[in-house]
Order: sequence, then C-alpha cells, then structure tokens
Amino acid sequence: MAFEMNPDYQEVFGDYGGGEDTDPPAADDGTPGGEQEPGAEGNEHEEQPGEGEPKEGGEPAGKPSTEEPGVPAEPPAKPPEQSPEERHQQAAQRRQREQDAYDRANQARVDKIYADMFQGQTDPFTGKPITTEAEYRAYQTNKQRQDQEKAMQEAGIKPDVIAGIIDQRVAQHPAVVAAQQAAEAARAQQAMAAEQQAQSAVAAEMQKITAIDPTVKSLDDISKMPTAGDFNRYVQMGNTLEDAFYLANRKDIEQKRLAAAKQTAINQTRSKQGLFSGAGEGAAGDGVPAEQVEAYRQIMPDATDEEIAKAWKSFQKSCV
Repeated sequence: MAFEMNPDYQEVFGDYGGGEDTDPPAADDGTPGGEQEPGAEGNEHEEQPGEGEPKEGGEPAGKPSTEEPGVPAEPPAKPPEQSPEERHQQAAQRRQREQDAYDRANQARVDKIYADMFQGQTDPFTGKPITTEAEYRAYQTNKQRQDQEKAMQEAGIKPDVIAGIIDQRVAQHPAVVAAQQAAEAARAQQAMAAEQQAQSAVAAEMQKITAIDPTVKSLDDISKMPTAGDFNRYVQMGNTLEDAFYLANRKDIEQKRLAAAKQTAINQTRSKQGLFSGAGEGAAGDGVPAEQVEAYRQIMPDATDEEIAKAWKSFQKSCV
C-alpha cells in the first residue's frame, strides 16, 4: 500500500518518498495473475483485417513503435521547491482562511437561532424584523436608552438637561480644553503663515510696479491715482497686481517709455561724441557735434554751417 502524505509535514518539509505499491498489477486481459487464455499463444502476431494498410497521415497501420522496449519514459519535471518561510506563510494563510470560514459559518448558525427566536417580531425602533444577532444587540441598546430616559422623566429630570450638563462637563475637562487650545493655536499659526505669504506676494508685485513707475511705492499710492477704479476692476478679473497696473495705465506708461528711450538715445550720443562749440575748420557752430557736421557734409556737400546747425536743432526738437 502507498504511504499517505501528511499535509502538515508536507507544508514544512515538502514531499517525501513513499513505499512502493506492493499490490500485484492487474492483468491486461482481465484474467487472474495475468495468465493467457488457452489458444491465445501463437495468435499474437496474427494479422487482423485491415492491419498493415496505410492510415490517414501516410503511416501504415501496425507500424512498430520506435521507442525501445523496457526504457521508461522521462518523469515529469518537479515544481521548484519552496523555502521553509514560504511554506510557513502558505500554512498560516490556509489556517486563516479556515478560521474565517469557521467564524462565518458559526455566526450564520447564531443568526439563524436569533431569526427563529424572534420570528414574526419587529424592532420598534427600526420597523424591521430581527433576523441577526447584531440587529438584536442594536435593539437592546436603543431599549436601554429609552428606559433610562423614561426613568429620568418619572423622577422629574429632563434628559435634555442631563445631556447638556454632561456635554458642559466634557467640554470643561482639562484634556478637552487642551485639545481645543491646541487646535486654535494651529489655526492661528496657519492663518498667520497665509497672511505672511500674501504680504510677501504683494511686496513682490509692488516692486515690479515701482520698476514701471518709480512714483508708485504702495497700494495706497495706486488708490490715489485717477485709474484706481480700472486697476481694481482688472484685479477682480484675476490679473496680477503688476498686470492690472499696466492695463489701467497703459497709455501713460507707453508715453513715458518712449520719452525715456529718446532721452537715453540723446544722452548716449552726447556722451560718446562730445559737443562741438565755436568756429573752426568745417564747423557749424551752435553746439553741433563734429561727427554730425562731418555726416551732414557727406550728405549735403554744399550746405552752409547755418543750414547744418538748423537741421541739427530740428533733429533735437523731434527727440524731445
């Protein structure tokens, strides 16, 4: 007889070899001991009808096997062995599944007892029938609370007053007070941090606005400008303070930028070229730079000094 595998042993140590089956094999032809019936000897190789004829696929029927007789087939590959830790984990999981299944089945039996016990009865608090242990426990809790309130009313005590006293004492408990103070401190700290972030953002935006218009230093300065209403409207539309200021004062800002650019060009020209004053060779007088005089001479060879000075003055007026 073959050894039966112990499941717990297998989970921890894996498979182990069992004894070989010592029962005699059954005879192929159904006779005891595998003996052949009389007359069977000598008929093994008798050709049966249709034997030797080709089968479908091209091979003739009755073709001898190419496998050598007496050579056993290769055994199937064994699954990889599990480590002791993996076997312990699987055993624990199996036991947990079994315990869960047992608990569910046991609770189902208990619920069935409660359903049978309270069959036809309804929970007055929910209006539903009691069919499980949990539903019965909930009914008991509600019933006890109702009985307590009734007893207090009969004694002349209002349940609402008692509940208010309890709530007040709970609220005055040192642990509750400390928790409330800690929560208020946390909220105050969060509000302070948010305010600081807002102030930092406003300060950064005001620096950008001051770069656009140096006369504006604060939001109070913007509120005194004629365009304060437009500025506020653009801010409410979701624009940043810088963008709102530019949109509200765009025309004035562009004019100031153009004038500043012209003045910068004039200053750069004067600083690089210097000023030419007094008469001299090729001079036009009236503060015309020497290089400008030379440039006019190349463009207008026949121009007089007075004409060059007049053209230069006209150019300066256009830059103002």
